Amino acid sequence: MSEHALVQSGAGCSAPQADPFRQLSGYVLMRLTAWWPGKVGRELADERASKLFVRALAEALAGRQVSRELVEAGLQRIQAEGGEWPPLEVPRLMRYFSPVPDYQAAFAEAQNHAVARHYGEGATPDSWSHPAVYWAADRLGWFEVRNSTWEQVKRRWPMVLEEVLAWGAWPVPRKALPAESKLQTRAVQQAELAKIRAMLAGK
Repeated sequence: MSEHALVQSGAGCSAPQADPFRQLSGYVLMRLTAWWPGKVGRELADERASKLFVRALAEALAGRQVSRELVEAGLQRIQAEGGEWPPLEVPRLMRYFSPVPDYQAAFAEAQNHAVARHYGEGATPDSWSHPAVYWAADRLGWFEVRNSTWEQVKRRWPMVLEEVLAWGAWPVPRKALPAESKLQTRAVQQAELAKIRAMLAGK
């Protein structure tokens, strides 16, 4: 992709009325081109290809209301991974720009909270790294989250989380307690909770 094509792909981005997500998308393309000019030049070899890339990425960024801060953090992760490879597929790029970049870690977080909820130790809303993790667990099902291994859910969990992330805005997570008939003494709750966490940790 020529320098002229790169500039043209972001045409209009500096105008006050420009779409901020298109501007952000053009910025991503310029950063990737600066780091991997050969790879980007081969895959986005003409002006049309670069414009399609910028438009598709802008639509994805807008759909999830991705901030400049998330984009910067994602670009840092991409640069740190290095190699002659930059991810020019929009879905792959969006994983880097996601507020929940590590889906396996997000499942582990949801599982810990699911166990706590089961024993009446419901987490407060601000205990979650991101509300989308809560709502993904809610959609997948708390029982399944609590009792599944990563290997069992590594296909379904990303799909559910992607669906929830696409909302762009999320209700505040709810703190839930078990039914009164299921409440145990705090000492029993804590002992059982410790057993479950030890089991999940493989101890």
